[in-house]
Amino acid sequence: MCSSLQQILESLGYSVTTADSIASVAEEPADGPAPDLVIYERSGNTERAERNWLASLGDAGHAVRQIALLQAGADAATSAPDADGHICRPVAVLELARTVRRVLEA
Repeated sequence: MCSSLQQILESLGYSVTTADSIASVAEEPADGPAPDLVIYERSGNTERAERNWLASLGDAGHAVRQIALLQAGADAATSAPDADGHICRPVAVLELARTVRRVLEA
Protein backbone atom coordinates (compact mmCIF):
# COMPACT_ATOMS: atom_id res chain seq x y z
CA MET A 1 0.00 0.00 0.00
CA CYS A 2 1.37 3.40 -0.82
CA SER A 3 2.32 5.80 1.96
CA SER A 4 -0.45 8.27 1.08
CA LEU A 5 -3.12 5.59 1.65
CA GLN A 6 -1.42 4.67 4.90
CA GLN A 7 -1.42 8.30 6.04
CA ILE A 8 -5.09 8.75 5.14
CA LEU A 9 -6.13 5.61 7.01
CA GLU A 10 -4.05 6.54 10.06
CA SER A 11 -5.56 10.04 10.06
CA LEU A 12 -8.98 8.34 10.16
CA GLY A 13 -7.91 6.44 13.28
CA TYR A 14 -7.00 3.05 11.79
CA SER A 15 -3.92 1.09 12.78
CA VAL A 16 -2.03 0.30 9.58
CA THR A 17 0.72 -2.19 8.82
CA THR A 18 2.22 -2.22 5.34
CA ALA A 19 4.05 -4.80 3.26
CA ASP A 20 5.49 -4.90 -0.22
CA SER A 21 3.02 -7.63 -1.15
CA ILE A 22 0.70 -10.20 0.34
CA ALA A 23 3.18 -12.79 -0.89
CA SER A 24 5.89 -11.29 1.32
CA VAL A 25 3.54 -11.31 4.33
CA ALA A 26 2.48 -14.89 3.60
CA GLU A 27 6.11 -16.04 3.63
CA GLU A 28 6.80 -14.54 7.06
CA PRO A 29 5.73 -16.37 10.21
CA ALA A 30 2.76 -14.76 11.95
CA ASP A 31 4.03 -12.85 14.98
CA GLY A 32 0.91 -10.93 15.87
CA PRO A 33 -2.83 -10.87 15.45
CA ALA A 34 -4.27 -11.40 12.00
CA PRO A 35 -5.46 -8.24 10.27
CA ASP A 36 -9.12 -7.34 10.08
CA LEU A 37 -8.76 -5.89 6.59
CA VAL A 38 -6.31 -6.21 3.71
CA ILE A 39 -6.13 -3.58 0.96
CA TYR A 40 -4.16 -4.91 -1.97
CA GLU A 41 -3.31 -4.50 -5.62
CA ARG A 42 -3.81 -7.91 -7.13
CA SER A 43 -1.35 -9.06 -9.74
CA GLY A 44 -1.32 -12.38 -11.51
CA ASN A 45 2.05 -13.49 -10.19
CA THR A 46 1.04 -13.12 -6.52
CA GLU A 47 -2.60 -14.16 -6.71
CA ARG A 48 -1.94 -17.76 -5.58
CA ALA A 49 0.08 -16.61 -2.55
CA GLU A 50 -2.65 -14.09 -1.68
CA ARG A 51 -5.42 -16.66 -1.81
CA ASN A 52 -3.39 -19.26 0.11
CA TRP A 53 -2.52 -16.79 2.87
CA LEU A 54 -6.08 -15.51 3.20
CA ALA A 55 -7.40 -19.09 3.21
CA SER A 56 -4.91 -20.08 5.95
CA LEU A 57 -6.15 -17.20 8.10
CA GLY A 58 -9.71 -18.38 7.52
CA ASP A 59 -8.71 -21.94 8.46
CA ALA A 60 -7.27 -20.53 11.69
CA GLY A 61 -10.67 -19.02 12.47
CA HIS A 62 -10.01 -15.43 11.44
CA ALA A 63 -11.88 -14.23 8.38
CA VAL A 64 -10.08 -11.31 6.78
CA ARG A 65 -12.02 -8.77 4.77
CA GLN A 66 -10.47 -7.65 1.50
CA ILE A 67 -10.53 -4.43 -0.50
CA ALA A 68 -8.98 -4.49 -3.96
CA LEU A 69 -7.19 -1.37 -5.17
CA LEU A 70 -7.87 -1.19 -8.92
CA GLN A 71 -6.67 0.94 -11.79
CA ALA A 72 -9.20 3.44 -13.12
CA GLY A 73 -11.67 1.77 -15.44
CA ALA A 74 -10.97 -1.77 -14.20
CA ASP A 75 -13.90 -4.13 -13.84
CA ALA A 76 -14.10 -5.25 -10.19
CA ALA A 77 -16.05 -8.39 -11.10
CA THR A 78 -13.16 -9.54 -13.30
CA SER A 79 -10.19 -8.06 -11.43
CA ALA A 80 -11.21 -8.95 -7.88
CA PRO A 81 -14.24 -11.24 -7.83
CA ASP A 82 -13.57 -12.49 -4.29
CA ALA A 83 -12.95 -9.06 -2.71
CA ASP A 84 -15.40 -7.59 -0.20
CA GLY A 85 -15.00 -4.16 -1.79
CA HIS A 86 -12.92 -2.23 -4.25
CA ILE A 87 -11.50 1.26 -4.74
CA CYS A 88 -10.37 2.65 -8.09
CA ARG A 89 -7.30 4.82 -8.59
CA PRO A 90 -6.98 7.71 -8.21
CA VAL A 91 -8.26 7.21 -4.68
CA ALA A 92 -10.62 9.80 -3.24
CA VAL A 93 -10.35 10.16 0.55
CA LEU A 94 -14.12 10.04 1.06
CA GLU A 95 -14.47 6.94 -1.11
CA LEU A 96 -11.65 5.22 0.78
CA ALA A 97 -13.18 6.07 4.16
CA ARG A 98 -16.66 4.92 3.13
CA THR A 99 -15.43 1.68 1.57
CA VAL A 100 -13.26 0.73 4.55
CA ARG A 101 -16.09 1.46 7.00
CA ARG A 102 -18.68 -0.41 4.89
CA VAL A 103 -16.45 -3.48 4.54
CA LEU A 104 -15.49 -3.57 8.22
CA GLU A 105 -19.12 -3.22 9.33
CA ALA A 106 -20.42 -5.91 6.95
